[in-house]
Amino acid sequence: MKLKFTHVLIFAVLLIIVVILCIDFDTNKITKVIDGNTVELKNGATVKLIGVSSTTQGKEELKKYINTKVSLKADKSNKFNPDKDLIKGKTVYAYVTSKRNKRCLNSALLQKGYSELVEETYLTDSLEAYRSYANKGEAEREVTPTPTPVVPIEYVKEDIKLPEYKMPQERRHSTWYSDGNLNVDMLAEACDFDCPYTRSFAVQLASRASGVFNIKQVCEIFDYCYNKWSYVNDPKGKHDYVAYASESIFNSLSGDCDDFAVLMASCVIAIGGEASVVVAYRANEAHAYAEVCISNFDTQDVLDIIKARFPQYTIDEIHIKNHDGKQWLNLDWQASYPGGPYWEGTRSIYTYSTSTGEWHWSGKEN
Repeated sequence: MKLKFTHVLIFAVLLIIVVILCIDFDTNKITKVIDGNTVELKNGATVKLIGVSSTTQGKEELKKYINTKVSLKADKSNKFNPDKDLIKGKTVYAYVTSKRNKRCLNSALLQKGYSELVEETYLTDSLEAYRSYANKGEAEREVTPTPTPVVPIEYVKEDIKLPEYKMPQERRHSTWYSDGNLNVDMLAEACDFDCPYTRSFAVQLASRASGVFNIKQVCEIFDYCYNKWSYVNDPKGKHDYVAYASESIFNSLSGDCDDFAVLMASCVIAIGGEASVVVAYRANEAHAYAEVCISNFDTQDVLDIIKARFPQYTIDEIHIKNHDGKQWLNLDWQASYPGGPYWEGTRSIYTYSTSTGEWHWSGKEN
């Protein structure tokens, strides 16, 4: 039986179509994991995950996505050309989303506690914009790709009634100094826990877990402030600007890392706790965060309370430091929950003592 030419031609065309369909032309596929925040694509391009640090756990997590097709989205300050920049030898910075499960890998690492949110670097979008992007599905991001502006918080609608806010008089100190003793004076001004505006805010949040000072109250304050916080840079200039705690509250919970640290410390002190503010350094980076003293609590009870209050995170341990002969629990917004991983570096520690009612500098430690 002779095959007609048209039959042979149709068969050949179908065969070619099948071959083409079987060939994987998608070069945006992870083929190698370099470290905890860096992957290599099929075409040889290197991709750095925006805003997350490199950790051993992060590297192991990213290995699960080898041979996974991904979509890339650049930060607004570091756009790249997919046709020219996604080539061997080039490095781009991006939010990386798995096409398999629509999960943003940047966000996944943070939520699992396998990384830290890196302040500054290539993340110039606000913290709120980053969260908004990282936690949305691909389709929703395409509809709302621009950051959401900071909007005033209507505290009254959230059952928080605050007195009229009056901006304090001109400050003597509003920045970090190389002299630790001057930083003590600065924190004494900035941490205005006894200001009616700040104390009212802290007390009303803590009252959601009423009683004498306890870890549940700390969790209520941290969770509210963390979820409402909008990251906004300091003015560009010669030095940092450290806001009053009351100022950050009035500004709809906006500011940078040291503003959040001052707010956390002030709220803890306002409800009867003991707090520290830590400034940490490594290489050319610096970061600030707060701690709360938990020496009077059982650490297992603290862990159980935090695990129950923050079920969205995988929490197997709480991170504690020892200084001044006491135990201190991490309250860094980069940690996402009380007791989350520390931002490691050389620490300069400032502690408010409830016995003396004053701040003091505990010095530096690694």
